[in-house]
Amino acid sequence: MLAVVYACEKFHTYIYGKSFIIHSDHKPLEMIHLKNLCAAPPRLQRMLLRLQGYDVTIQYRPGRELLIADALSRLNPIDEHNEHKLNTIKDATKDDQELVALTEIVVNGWPERQREVPQAIRKYWAYRDELSVEDGLIIKGDRIVVPKTMQKDILRKLHEAHQGITKCQLRAKASVFWHSINRDIEDMVKECHLCQEFVGHYHESHFNPRRSRQDLGKQ
Repeated sequence: MLAVVYACEKFHTYIYGKSFIIHSDHKPLEMIHLKNLCAAPPRLQRMLLRLQGYDVTIQYRPGRELLIADALSRLNPIDEHNEHKLNTIKDATKDDQELVALTEIVVNGWPERQREVPQAIRKYWAYRDELSVEDGLIIKGDRIVVPKTMQKDILRKLHEAHQGITKCQLRAKASVFWHSINRDIEDMVKECHLCQEFVGHYHESHFNPRRSRQDLGKQ
């Protein structure tokens, strides 16, 4: 959606006041664009508001039918290492019963009522418009939905630099997703002995503004 907003504003001079169609290989955009502002999250509301001045229709078209390719996205092909990772995630997705059920409902369409969704995947209802299936992977926006068996490994990689909760969550927002990822990151950082040891040391040596100038002068 952000790419759509950017493109409209970039070519504002040429398209403003005219009806036009945007073809995208990201199917959820069709429904996201029609989403009621009151039902959209704040970040999406801001993007939808920026599109209000344009007479735009978003139509889904499979990537293989988009003959004019996005050149920038094809400048750096996936190297063998990353391709192996993607294939590993695809295989794990096929073996994850929850994601198999989620794939089926994303491809075939969501029911009208939440209670009609299988219990195991009902937690995905809130962001159903953001989910799509691309080449064996479930995608939420621009993030890959990670199978259960790979989540611990992903958490370890997110925290390998021993950054805090917020920074680890920001790293995750750029690439990966599962339903409890924010809570899992928070628990992981709190259970990291090295991080907790550093935090304890920091608080012991941290400057105390309540200490008097005389005390500081004696040091």
